[in-house]
Amino acid sequence: MKIVVESYKKILEITANQIINIVKEQENPYLLLTSENSLIDLYQKIIQCYRNEIISFIQSKIFILSEYINSDKNKIFALNKIIDDNLIKKIDLKSENFYYPKDVFSYNQILNNISFFDFTLLYLDSDLKISFNHLEGKLINRTKIVGLSDYSIKNRFKNEDNHPQLAITMGIKDIFYKSKKIFLLILGDDKKKIINDIRNNNGKQSQFLKFLLMHHDLTILTNVNN
Repeated sequence: MKIVVESYKKILEITANQIINIVKEQENPYLLLTSENSLIDLYQKIIQCYRNEIISFIQSKIFILSEYINSDKNKIFALNKIIDDNLIKKIDLKSENFYYPKDVFSYNQILNNISFFDFTLLYLDSDLKISFNHLEGKLINRTKIVGLSDYSIKNRFKNEDNHPQLAITMGIKDIFYKSKKIFLLILGDDKKKIINDIRNNNGKQSQFLKFLLMHHDLTILTNVNN
């Protein structure tokens, strides 16, 4: 495990360049990404690099970690729509090479046929969850349906009506065992306690985080100073 402390802008640049380099170096790269409004600045940075480097995503495959139940591409709440509108449609990725969980069974079947992801991007949100996997919750082994917390609903949907109550998310063990390289973004001073627990290795980490920290190639990028 490696911890990189940089400014928010620099973290976006490092992450975007990592993705660009993998796409340049790998013949058929598999990318597992998080789709969140909070990461739109990152998607824009990837697009900027894509245009400047004159590279191609045409042989790439992009997967996202989670999706709301009963969402589809035309609904405002769909997570796949965030990354589709702000990244996928602006690069030359083939539409059939963009995957997101529509139901538990079919996504697990897709994952069964994947040996590994060349790069995985995880993001710790303000609800202290990684794609709806709560740090304090039980380990979710495989893709499954999870309920959204009251905090998540309030934070994500404000006062909107008819918002989703459930989501499908990939489990930590699939993420752990199928990821060659993982970047975990932990941004904002509200995550300071978690960063300090990781730095101090004080044994207070949750079961989820302890498991993730054992990954052979995990880089934590944070703008949280001591």
